[in-house]
Amino acid sequence: MGAGKPTDAPVGGRLRAVALTASAVGATMAAAMPLFLLGALAVQVGGELGFDATGLGLAIAVFFLASVASGPLVFRIIERIGPLAGVVATSALCGGALLLVAGVAEGFGGLLVAMAVGGVGQAFGQPSANGLLARGLATGRQGLAFGIKQTAVPATSLLAGAAVPLVALTVGWRWAYAGAVVLLALVPLLVPRQDARAARAATHRARPTGATAATAATAGGASPPRLTPALALLAVGGALAAAPTMTLSSFTVDSAVAQGVPEGAAGLLLAYGSAVSITARLTGGVLADRGRIDPRRTMAALMAIGAPAVALLGTLSSPAALVVVATVAFGAGWGWNGLMDLTVVRLNRAAPAAATSAMLTGFFTGAALGPLGFGALVDLAGYTVAWMVAGGLLLGAAACVTAAGRVQRTPATSGPVR
Repeated sequence: MGAGKPTDAPVGGRLRAVALTASAVGATMAAAMPLFLLGALAVQVGGELGFDATGLGLAIAVFFLASVASGPLVFRIIERIGPLAGVVATSALCGGALLLVAGVAEGFGGLLVAMAVGGVGQAFGQPSANGLLARGLATGRQGLAFGIKQTAVPATSLLAGAAVPLVALTVGWRWAYAGAVVLLALVPLLVPRQDARAARAATHRARPTGATAATAATAGGASPPRLTPALALLAVGGALAAAPTMTLSSFTVDSAVAQGVPEGAAGLLLAYGSAVSITARLTGGVLADRGRIDPRRTMAALMAIGAPAVALLGTLSSPAALVVVATVAFGAGWGWNGLMDLTVVRLNRAAPAAATSAMLTGFFTGAALGPLGFGALVDLAGYTVAWMVAGGLLLGAAACVTAAGRVQRTPATSGPVR
């Protein structure tokens, strides 16, 4: 059973909860910024650095493959330094990646190096943010908190899309990157002061050994959870869903321009779709906290509804029609992420960061291979075929999430599945 309706926390507790949520949002935005800024500015950056749709897919793949490769080591580091220090690491690495692109990159090779650095930063971001919320907030408020945290992803995409007409087409795309570096430098300031001091003190304490270590691992989640069939299916579903959702954020602008939409309007289309996704994620989080929806079933339904809309994106050239289809594609096809985090954390209350890391391995793999294959398919057969394949993958993800519910033996709200 769930924790029930939580009692009102004292003011200090509420302020700390707000600060922890803000820190999680900042880490998530920092982790996503190198990816979404490149996707939004692909027309301008590609024109100067010399890459096409296949090159864009390769750059995105490098970003996520770096996350996958560094994930196991990053998890051990987070368990040692704590999630708050992980937030700072996310900001530093992703900000450094943006700075490399803004001031150093003169060719495609330099861009790939920067994306690899950003990918390592992303590996710190999600587990750190989820660890903050899972251990710092009452269960009855985690749905909204995860929804707010996951709005940071489309919010980053919204900012990146708005940067096209406001910055890239006026003073140049490198200034858009420079502005993003400034934003990421502010993220560590969101960390609550008392928690930051406690995190620093914890890093200097000796790590437990022997029986004490085993007890601490069980209580604090330092050991990865057992990979249950439900968690494995969610990881596969996340991998399948990551491919089309990452193409949404990375290729919408380039696709719309290829279909005759002006560059500025294409950037605004991405910003609008991102705003729709924000609304969907917040709504899902609130409804989950109130017990109005089952997170896993709602997630599967959103994926299934969004799949045909994603498939239609490459068949339309009318701006009005694109807005209508983008509403469904972004709202349903990219509105489920907070519910995925909530489902995984509730399945593994004793090890939320470890469970998230396991799920993200699948998600990052799909996010790496999906855009790479999508870009190659665009150059080979065009956007119409590529978007149809992306829609099919999202439908497959819905099937995996549905199957996860069928093999799950213990309700998601009752704790870890053993």
